[in-house]
Amino acid sequence: MRALLVAVLASLALATPASAFTPPELFVRLMQEGQPASDWMPLSSPPLLNWIGGYQVGFRLQPSAQGNNFQTISLTYTGVPDGSPSQPLTGSPYCIGRAGTPGEIQSVVEIPIQYEGNGTYSFAATLGPGPTQTGCVGGQTTNGSFAVDVHVAPQLIGQPFAFRAKELPGDPFVGIRAADPPGGFADNVCALDAAIQADGSVTGRTSVPDESFEPPRQSISTFPEPGSWTCVSRGVVEGQNDAFERTFLGTPWSAPLRFDVLSDFQRKTSAIDRPRSSRPTFEVTAQFAAASAGGKATLKLQRFARCKRKGYLFKKLATLKGAFDAKGLAKFRFKRPRKRGYYAAAVTFGGTHFVRPGTDPTLIPLGATPRGIAFVKPQNYPRC
Repeated sequence: MRALLVAVLASLALATPASAFTPPELFVRLMQEGQPASDWMPLSSPPLLNWIGGYQVGFRLQPSAQGNNFQTISLTYTGVPDGSPSQPLTGSPYCIGRAGTPGEIQSVVEIPIQYEGNGTYSFAATLGPGPTQTGCVGGQTTNGSFAVDVHVAPQLIGQPFAFRAKELPGDPFVGIRAADPPGGFADNVCALDAAIQADGSVTGRTSVPDESFEPPRQSISTFPEPGSWTCVSRGVVEGQNDAFERTFLGTPWSAPLRFDVLSDFQRKTSAIDRPRSSRPTFEVTAQFAAASAGGKATLKLQRFARCKRKGYLFKKLATLKGAFDAKGLAKFRFKRPRKRGYYAAAVTFGGTHFVRPGTDPTLIPLGATPRGIAFVKPQNYPRC
């Protein structure tokens, strides 16, 4: 009887049932592009993480009677911020085999948990002796969680212009940008006369960048029109959706940043109505019609006299006043010069809320003959 009792006790010592394990001790670490980006952090007290690059759950190996200290563990998602776990690369709960030295920390699942928004990520890890696939079912379980809170905000640098007649010294950056969030990249979108959408993004009459630019859109310096613009920012990281397709996972959009985009004056077109009459009409259309509407304009008509050291010497003929209408058109009626020669017109703008006062940077080359006045190609104009 004594020999039989010793044999039974020895067999119990060699066989380690699932009940011999204690609930696993869980950890989390930050991941980026499949590589660890931090040390293991215990989940005994749920940490708050400022990171969107991905997360890996780990556990501490326990002693096992199987060879090389083999044991199995599985991970089950019990909650994510958006309410529906989207972790296509980790799949359904599956008992994964692990082996090594008792006390060392190993990953529960190799594939990192993808960012699914700000909030709490909760899960359950179940430990068992084996085999893989089903060996940990019914084993010792620990519930764990961590929280994520990441925000990105746009920053306005300088005063954006849709058109700037003279470049700034040193060509500094002017526009919108945001700092990259930890583990990801900043993504910015701006819209003219914007409406805020339910998800916090913006749409408007014009948006930049356009839809052909995929995230991350890290800075915006080109605004096609002057006006009232609104920008929002978020953080993004590349991942996969449930169809195993490449996608971008994003933080909540920021609060909207509103500002004015200005412009220097520039004409879009010019025309001469009835060029052979004694009093033709000069028509000028502004580059930005809506933003220029209501602005006062001056047309200065000049006759080319001769070249000077730097440019042209003109003789003033007439100064005409006008205003741009709702379509951005201004008309100037003038007395046609009778003297044959080269002439030029310059348009000066009085300014509006979005368009600064100034002179159109390009002279309008003209030529007059006894029969009329017409535009002259720049290459045919006198060269000084």
